[in-house]
Amino acid sequence: MLMTYARGAWLATILAMVVIGVLQDRRVLGLLGMTLVVIALAVPSIGVRLSDLSETRKASGEPGNSLVWRIQYWQQVLTLQDNPLLGIGFKEVELTNAAAKAPHNDPIRVYVETGMIGLAAYVWLLVRLGVEARTSLRRAPRGLPRGLAVAFAASWTGFVVLSLTANVITQLVILWYFVTIVALATASSRFAPAEARTA
Repeated sequence: MLMTYARGAWLATILAMVVIGVLQDRRVLGLLGMTLVVIALAVPSIGVRLSDLSETRKASGEPGNSLVWRIQYWQQVLTLQDNPLLGIGFKEVELTNAAAKAPHNDPIRVYVETGMIGLAAYVWLLVRLGVEARTSLRRAPRGLPRGLAVAFAASWTGFVVLSLTANVITQLVILWYFVTIVALATASSRFAPAEARTA
């Protein structure tokens, strides 16, 4: 994860670990803080990767960093939208835009390709998953079911954050892992014996 140099993935991982620390064991927060300090001191290239966020434009006129590029690209992608209700169709961003790249933002992609109807469904799905994560946390008894419920909440947090700067909904492997965690957490909290839930 460290050597991917993917800042969005770093942020999603850190926030997921914070969720684990808050919900499962506060010692995780201290360990996370110490780990971040050690990484910052031991791997100077991480600091370089983060420092280029202040560089908005290179001498060549190109975007100074990937975040600036993404924001510019999102603006281009949004101009493709000519049917706000239904969108322009699946995969059309990559097929229509001269850059031929995915939008690196799931909500923008969903809106442009499937319109307001698709965006409403996508937001509903994320909200529903968040509610289900909270329900799993409340129902789960101690032990493995509680750990799975915490994993669900943490992975949902990471999924939502990462989807703002990446193409998560088109990454089948990520979706399979996420769905597996959701299914295990939901089932283990829902079918736990009633006496275990109240303990």
